[in-house]
Amino acid sequence: MKLTCSILLLCHLSVAFAFAELENGDFSEGKAKWRGDGKVEKIGDDTVLAVTLSKNNFSETTQDLKMPATVKRIKVTVQVQPGKDYVFNEKSRNISDVDWTPGGNYSWSALVHPKSDFHIRVKDDSFRYKLAKAEYGVWTTVEAEIRGIKNPKDLELALVFPPGDGVMMVKSVKVEELKE
Repeated sequence: MKLTCSILLLCHLSVAFAFAELENGDFSEGKAKWRGDGKVEKIGDDTVLAVTLSKNNFSETTQDLKMPATVKRIKVTVQVQPGKDYVFNEKSRNISDVDWTPGGNYSWSALVHPKSDFHIRVKDDSFRYKLAKAEYGVWTTVEAEIRGIKNPKDLELALVFPPGDGVMMVKSVKVEELKE
């Protein structure tokens, strides 16, 4: 019986380590596992990723996700809030000419930068987008459901911030598999 329990425990641990989900989604380890813009700061009781916006360019912070081959659908949840000095630069030439609106889910074969306060982008065989509107003083929860994943072992999650002035903050990022 002990041998059977040990084997089952070892198999369970192997599966857990093989499932390399999002790491450091609460930024408690600074920017470990994240690439790109921003720095981790303590604001009140919260540890946040604070991204100082570029006047004309989009900013982004990314992490690679290596999910099991069986994963076909995930949910990404992000809490985001602009600082009180946030101003969106609607005149940036880097805003793509796509007719997308905040709140929508979109898929495109190319990398685009839609007009929104914040968006989640997941790169698989194409690019999947979830656009959001965000207000100062309120943590906005943005949820993106990504379906039909083709290559779960090679996904890239990007938190994308608009051109403008001020700071955008993220305090929590979660990724979970949704069963079909």
